[in-house]
Amino acid sequence: MKRKMLIGLGMSLAAVLLSRTADADVNTPGNGASATGTTNVTYTVPSTYTVVIPSALAITAADTYVGDTNNVFIKTSSQVGATETVKVTMPTPQTFKAVNGTSEIPLTISHQANGVGTATEVSSLASEVTLLSKTGTEIGAEDSTGETATVGVAALSATVKAKATTAQIATASFAGLHTGTIQFAVTKGT
Repeated sequence: MKRKMLIGLGMSLAAVLLSRTADADVNTPGNGASATGTTNVTYTVPSTYTVVIPSALAITAADTYVGDTNNVFIKTSSQVGATETVKVTMPTPQTFKAVNGTSEIPLTISHQANGVGTATEVSSLASEVTLLSKTGTEIGAEDSTGETATVGVAALSATVKAKATTAQIATASFAGLHTGTIQFAVTKGT
């Protein structure tokens, strides 16, 4: 009998322990009062963002800038936290030139940050240039009307253009295609 009683007591204790760990919310109003339990349900939306940067700028005439207005942009379909920031920069050091073997042509780059103000012309960068810095709130507030694959919404855009002057082209020692690069960095932070 003692043995059966101990087994029964052990099973009762196990049932109580198991049932306690399964409780989401414990309601013990007593005296006939009622209460409601709650279960919090959460889902975290991951950050997703698209930054468009032109893959090529082909200079076809001396002294003429090439590149669309608002050609560096954050797509309005991007989703980041309200206070998180998507930032597009041109890091340093950079000297802009197009080369063909040992032949070099210096280039002039024009950049206009955040779609406002006047454009700045440079042939090299001594310090990092921030082209865009937008929060999730700013990105979410923009309507996608007018956004295309090459030109973005003005408030989420910057402009980068390139040219070679007649004097710069005259420094080339070889004929033929000269190529160069502009470096960009894209980061997301808080």
